[in-house]
Amino acid sequence: MDGAPEQVSSNPSTLQVAEFIGSRIVARALRMAVVPGHLTPLPFTLTNIGNGRQAFCLSADYPDGTVEGFAIDGDSDGLYDPAHDRMLPDGCTEELEPGQSVDFLAFFRSRLGTVHTLTLIAHPKGSSGGSIGTGPVSTVVTIEPMAGGGDPTLTKSQSVLDPWGGTIPAHGAVVTYTLVATFPGLTANAAVIDPIPAGTRYLPGSLMLDGTALSDASDGDAGSFDGTGIRVALGDVPAATTHSIQFKVTIQ
Repeated sequence: MDGAPEQVSSNPSTLQVAEFIGSRIVARALRMAVVPGHLTPLPFTLTNIGNGRQAFCLSADYPDGTVEGFAIDGDSDGLYDPAHDRMLPDGCTEELEPGQSVDFLAFFRSRLGTVHTLTLIAHPKGSSGGSIGTGPVSTVVTIEPMAGGGDPTLTKSQSVLDPWGGTIPAHGAVVTYTLVATFPGLTANAAVIDPIPAGTRYLPGSLMLDGTALSDASDGDAGSFDGTGIRVALGDVPAATTHSIQFKVTIQ
């Protein structure tokens, strides 16, 4: 006392910051033209905007078609390739760091020949009782049928056969690629060119056009392989024509 400063100790205090769970989902194409009945990949990006690590489960609202699965788009090219992309068997992601964005693919099949919408949804996988957040988030994509007489289209699908008879994209697995070229209108001097994916090796003699084997050399038939990719020359293609091309690679 006696005019001297007096110090008084207070009880220690702590500030607890609640976990915030939130996400943002954005389709990389808000309008897509598709062929009804064909399985089509829809690319989108999911971002963890919360302040903690969080996994999310993906789903869709699509009464005018079916959504048949989700995959991580490992090379962010908007196309599914088992050499780079990984399927999500339960539709749920691994834990994302705060601020982390990951590209995904949703595989859908339209039943309609009219314009309609598909809604992609992401919701948190579990949460602690003290968490706060935004809950499920969604993005809407407009789906429209591909108009007749338009530009040619090329769709690519693949199947995997691993050394044990399964479908795991492991070393030594054989990937069979199928390219379907659709020509709504007359197309002159058409050709299909497709590079061999990195990390794979072309399987010699596997190139086929509409079920008929093609040679790998640049000779009298329509096919060739130049060491980096395949090429199939289709020539002048009449309107309303579809061609199917297949080739195989092994995963290194």
